[in-house]
Amino acid sequence: MKTPEKQIKKQFQDTCGAKQAVQSSEEPSEVSPKSDHKAILKSLKEEQTRKLAQLAEQYEQSINQMMTSHSIEDKLVSLHKEWTEKSSIYLSVRSENWRCLIQRVHD
Repeated sequence: MKTPEKQIKKQFQDTCGAKQAVQSSEEPSEVSPKSDHKAILKSLKEEQTRKLAQLAEQYEQSINQMMTSHSIEDKLVSLHKEWTEKSSIYLSVRSENWRCLIQRVHD
């Protein structure tokens, strides 16, 4: 479970780092005309919203995968425990049946 958590953290750090790099390189500067500033800011905001939505979707998928994996592991442990208990009961009954059968043969 540690590996998926590390992957999620890395995705977040990569996205945040990329976002900061994009913002610093594409922010309206004093060189660009003032008329373009609004369009650039709008474009940056849309890009940021899109990337955050994509990141949220990736997080949701990662969380669902971890939960599914954890659920499967729990079910496997439960089934193994149940099988062990039933196997033990079966072996006890079989042993008792053999003991009774042998006793009947000797009587």
